[in-house]
Amino acid sequence: MWGLRPQPGVPTLNPVLTPVAIAIHKFLKIVTNTNLMLSVVPINDHPQIQRLTRHAIEQGALTRRDHLWLTSAILSDPTLSPLDRTQINHVLDLIRRGRVRLVN
Repeated sequence: MWGLRPQPGVPTLNPVLTPVAIAIHKFLKIVTNTNLMLSVVPINDHPQIQRLTRHAIEQGALTRRDHLWLTSAILSDPTLSPLDRTQINHVLDLIRRGRVRLVN
């Protein structure tokens, strides 16, 4: 192809695939850098969330103010630990199923 002969021991490059390979390499480099930036966020346990979720499950009630706080925490706080996210999701599921009620 293209009048070139492969040399023994020298890898040959397809001139059509080379720009595609370069584009893929650049894309993977961007994705890798993005993932590294996201993994730098510290993860913290929030004892307030653990107390609040435990109390809501035990009492079967949650104030609207606490519900708003938990909802905004899970949506906007990237430092929440997986345990905190699981506990908040559990309480929100209990509210949806009617096992925890919202009170004023």
